[in-house]
Amino acid sequence: QAARALIENESNWVRRYYAADADGAALAPFDRRATRFCAIGACRRVTGHSAADQASEIPELDDAADKLFSATVVNVNDGRSHFDVLAMFDYAISIAKDSP
Repeated sequence: QAARALIENESNWVRRYYAADADGAALAPFDRRATRFCAIGACRRVTGHSAADQASEIPELDDAADKLFSATVVNVNDGRSHFDVLAMFDYAISIAKDSP
């Protein structure tokens, strides 16, 4: 939910980069200057995990991308609308809540 909240406002969402500053320059998700995030970058910012930490950012997000769009998280973020990215997060959150 916290990762979704980071990109809920479309002006805080970015494509093609994990994170960016207000001018659109690419940054690492942990950089304090980062104000815009892709779906994965938002997850990394919130969880503190880097790509080396885990194979999948959040399994529920992967499942949501596949079930809703037959795509990967990256493909949804970079190729679909902001609305679709938020729908992917909403579905992932519902999956997580239903998990034991």
